[in-house]
Amino acid sequence: MPAPMEKTKTPGIFRRGSKYVVVYKVDGRQRKESAPTLDAARRLKAARLADRDRGELFESSDEKFGDYALEWVERYQGIRESTRENYRRDIGRYAIPFLGSKGLGSIAGRDLAGMVAWLLDERKQAKHHNQLRVEAGKKPSAATTRHLSDSTIANAMKSVRACLGTAKA
Repeated sequence: MPAPMEKTKTPGIFRRGSKYVVVYKVDGRQRKESAPTLDAARRLKAARLADRDRGELFESSDEKFGDYALEWVERYQGIRESTRENYRRDIGRYAIPFLGSKGLGSIAGRDLAGMVAWLLDERKQAKHHNQLRVEAGKKPSAATTRHLSDSTIANAMKSVRACLGTAKA
C-alpha cells in the first residue's frame, strides 16, 4: 500500500514518502503525477495547468491523432471552405507525418515544440518534401534543404491547435 498523501502549503501538491504528488484536473477528471522535489512539483503543476489552459493536454485516449484529425477537418463547423481546405492540406502535409501515430491523450506541449523544431529543420523538410513528391509519382528534388516560411509554420501549427482544441477523449 502506498504511503498516504500529506498536504503541503501549495494547493494541489502533496508529499508522499520522499516524493511529491501534483494533482490537477483535465476535462473534469483528476490526474496525478509525481516529482522528486517540491520545486520540481511546483514547476510540473504550472506546466500542466498551462498546457491544459492552452488546450494542449487531454485525458488519455486510444484514438490516434491522425485518425481524429482527418475526421475533425471534415466536420469542424464555423469556418469557410477555403480555411477547411488549408487545414486539410496542412494537417495532411505536416501534422499527420509528425503526430499521426500519437494517441490524443499523450500529446503535450513538448510534442508541439518538437513539431515546430521539425518544421524549422531545413534538411528534414527537404527529405519530407521529396518523400511527398515520390508518393505523388513525381521526381524527387535535387535540393538538400527546404526552408519553410514563418507563415507556413504558423499556419501548420494553427490547424493543429484548432484540432486539438476541440478534442475530447
